[in-house]
Amino acid sequence: MGDVKVALSIRKRMLELEGGSLDVLDRYGQALLRTGRLSEAELVFRTILSIWRSQHSDPLNLDTLSLINNLALVLQFQGKLAEAEPMLRETLAERRQLLGNSHPHTLHSINNLASLCRAQGKLTEAEPLSREALAERRQVLGSSHPDTLTSIGNLALLLRQQGKLAEAEPLFREALDRARQVLGNSHLLTLSPIIDLASLLREQGKLTEAEPLCREAVAWQLPPSHSELHQQSCLVGSSARQAG
Repeated sequence: MGDVKVALSIRKRMLELEGGSLDVLDRYGQALLRTGRLSEAELVFRTILSIWRSQHSDPLNLDTLSLINNLALVLQFQGKLAEAEPMLRETLAERRQLLGNSHPHTLHSINNLASLCRAQGKLTEAEPLSREALAERRQVLGSSHPDTLTSIGNLALLLRQQGKLAEAEPLFREALDRARQVLGNSHLLTLSPIIDLASLLREQGKLTEAEPLCREAVAWQLPPSHSELHQQSCLVGSSARQAG
């Protein structure tokens, strides 16, 4: 963390003196985010936003909203939900006004706020946002676009969390079918809908139908570095072994 602070201090001073681009710093923050160095990424994105605001008089142009959104997501990933919430709400409201409800950036903001509400347990508020994101993405991007697949899965998970299992099931099935079609059976992102559908079927007592999905999931033999998926596949794999 100390090295990051020193590097940021130097870079910030150079940018203030030269009026240079923030692209390099932004790429640095994105790299930290991808590698899970969240506290360091937060520091970088706070610095970027501070510099940007000092250089631009318009407080809420589209570039500023993107920077606010990036910082909010880093905060959300760290569990700082209360701090992230007003940022995501502000970004969504301004993007609706500036871009309209169907613009891809607006749809990302709808999805982000819905995910935050779900993490906070605000399921009643999350549901209409999740439905809006899915409906708009189907219309704008098509049902097989990766962003649409994300929205299908998110709504299915929300419905399951609310206990609406019968309504969630066709969405989980669609998410898996489209992932197999678009990404293929061997793609890592196909594993999540396999696990999700298997878990739902088990919860519904449909063990015979869940068993082959459980076996397919555990056959991936993921390394612990994919910690969340690894744990989930171990759970469904345990279920398959018990069923076998």
